[in-house]
Amino acid sequence: MRSVSLGTVEDGRALIASGLAVGERVVTAGAAFLQDGETVTLFQPGTRLTGGTQ
Repeated sequence: MRSVSLGTVEDGRALIASGLAVGERVVTAGAAFLQDGETVTLFQPGTRLTGGTQ
C-alpha cells in the first residue's frame, strides 16, 4: 500500500493529485482490512455480491 494526495473534492468525488500512475486504481471500501502485498478482486460499481448458503 502507499499514500496518495488528494486534490479538489467536488460532488462527493476526489481528484488524486499525486501518488497514482495512469491505469492504477484506488481501493475505496475496505482498505483498512488490507495488508501489504494482498491480492484484491475488482468489481464494477453497483455489482451485488451474493453470500453462500448456511
